[in-house]
Amino acid sequence: MSDTCVVDLCLDKTVKLSKWKVSEGTIVYDGRVLLIYEEGDKTHKFKSKHVGTVSKLLAKEGSLVSPGEPLLLLGKGCSHPTVVNDLCAECGADLQKDGKNQSQATIPMVHSIPSLKVSHEQAQKIGRADTTRLLKDRKLVLLVDLDQTLIHTTHDNIPNNMKDVHHFQLFGSGNPWYHTRLRPGTQKFLEDMSKYFELHICTFGVRPYAHMVAHILDKEARLFSNRILSRDECLHYNSKHANLKALFPCGDELVCIIDDREDVWDYSPNVIPVKPYHFFRNTGDIHSDPRVTPSTGVATDYLAPGVKVKEKPPEDESENNELADDIEVEEEDDYLIYLSSILKRVHKIFYNVYDKKTEGVPEVKWVIEHLRSNVLKDCELAFSGLIPLRTKLEESEPALVAIRLGAKISATLQPSTTHLIAAGKGTAKVHQAKKMKGIKVVNPHWLLTCSHRWERVDERLYDIGADYGPLPPQFCRTGAKGVPTSLITLSQFQFYPHTNSHSVPLWYNKRMKSSSGRHGCHGRRSWRAL
Repeated sequence: MSDTCVVDLCLDKTVKLSKWKVSEGTIVYDGRVLLIYEEGDKTHKFKSKHVGTVSKLLAKEGSLVSPGEPLLLLGKGCSHPTVVNDLCAECGADLQKDGKNQSQATIPMVHSIPSLKVSHEQAQKIGRADTTRLLKDRKLVLLVDLDQTLIHTTHDNIPNNMKDVHHFQLFGSGNPWYHTRLRPGTQKFLEDMSKYFELHICTFGVRPYAHMVAHILDKEARLFSNRILSRDECLHYNSKHANLKALFPCGDELVCIIDDREDVWDYSPNVIPVKPYHFFRNTGDIHSDPRVTPSTGVATDYLAPGVKVKEKPPEDESENNELADDIEVEEEDDYLIYLSSILKRVHKIFYNVYDKKTEGVPEVKWVIEHLRSNVLKDCELAFSGLIPLRTKLEESEPALVAIRLGAKISATLQPSTTHLIAAGKGTAKVHQAKKMKGIKVVNPHWLLTCSHRWERVDERLYDIGADYGPLPPQFCRTGAKGVPTSLITLSQFQFYPHTNSHSVPLWYNKRMKSSSGRHGCHGRRSWRAL
């Protein structure tokens, strides 16, 4: 921006300044009204002949202004703080014309309009206003993932008469069908959370998909409005974290995130990892797994384990054949009840702390860490059959999860040990633990459930002899290169059966071939005697 200039009325009479139409910091353009003045019985408008930013007002409203008396200081030129498609929203300049590119606007703050960018100063101003508004309304911000968090979608050909499954196509006919199932309790969950949080959608689905699902979840656009961030608006193709800084330039103190994957947020401490939702058998996240292809026929085993078709009484079929043709299913997923409780606790503690602070604003990430680290704070855990060979205990996935929940860990059974997490009931540690008083022997799903619900669940429900299905493959791995092992959680990966070599990651099969010649997660030579 060039030098500051002095603006005056250039009249030969004294006039009265009635009202300023600009203030300090206002960006003006050629023809914009600066003030209203009175000359005799008539009222006139004084318009700018320059483009710039008001630096200082030199005259007060109601005062008399003599000929040649300065009115204001104007910084000539425009810094283009708000730009839409290379056009300055303030002065209308085409920044591409004649090679001009002087804009300071680099931050996209509107979810669905990435071409609208503002300068750092403007972003800070907008961010402070948003923070003030949220605190006044006693709300926080909740960024909501879609796939495998609130919904599950597949491209597989499934029956079109399945109840509560939404079927749609994008981009017209000839494109694959999407079949979307809402997680049980989703509508109630969103309605309840809207009382405590300002809801935003953040998904790796393309824009038409994100807006279609948003319409299914929120037909009246009351809950999300236009706060929808899709893959098309993401600043990085495999990370949502960069957008976090753009959407909240003043900081993420009020931001809470629910997602089944922490890696796409660069393991941000604002994330509450959720238990992945599975309804369709052969599909994980359709936006992150390119290996999944639609089936060619209607599948007969299209439902995930734990989901089954509900049997109808014969009299229902005879009374109403049309209704009898609808396929109803039964599933036991009640996770959103626990997630709702977690989020309400985060909100309550945040504002309890905020009300007691004399200055500044507490941080949601601190509340999350505080609540999570108290789940198993009085427990000391040992492990059996879960730690891979040549892996340090403190670097293994089960131990990292336990530490994040506030538990202590040990490589051997101690008098202070409270729990033994065992993959099977025939190990030496299991027999030793049964002879010791006060040690509860549970299967690994107990630790998984504690991490998902943020509560110490009843150990009697997780006996090592019971069948709770396969374990996630990350229980067989350590932190990958470049990933902070202290922040790895259980929800990053899909659940795989442990029955054959195709059910576990490729890196695991290679190691098994070289070490024991056996495949799968049950090769004895691949495990320590922990």
